[in-house]
Amino acid sequence: MKRKTDALTGGILALFALTMLAVVIPAQIPYASDPSSLPPAFMANLVMGIVLGLSLLLMVRALLFGKPEAGPVVTASGLRWLAFTVVSLAVSGLLIHALGFLWGGILVVGGFMLCMGLRRPAIVLPVAAGTAGLCYGVLKYILKAL
Repeated sequence: MKRKTDALTGGILALFALTMLAVVIPAQIPYASDPSSLPPAFMANLVMGIVLGLSLLLMVRALLFGKPEAGPVVTASGLRWLAFTVVSLAVSGLLIHALGFLWGGILVVGGFMLCMGLRRPAIVLPVAAGTAGLCYGVLKYILKAL
């Protein structure tokens, strides 16, 4: 276990969980109209409470038992992967919003396959279409969420 890296990760996750608990969940999930029923925000609050507890545990454990590591906590390679992740999630969200779940999903899955080095269309096209189609079918016809 690396002391600085794990403590920083735990701190960022704790800040994220606190923001979700204090701002995002109350603003986005309405209160229950029936006081005897389970509140709609129960699961979101439970999950963020677990994330908060585990992130604080990670910080404490890193500070008490972690081994000091040499070198920087944040590296150029790590920042490049973070930038790739943020940009790819933004592009994915825009594509799915603009083209719909099925067509946007096909482009997103195919784009990730191309980014990861797979260049054979005979594999990329059916896997991308099958993955997005399967997810679309489950969401639309089984879960009736779309």
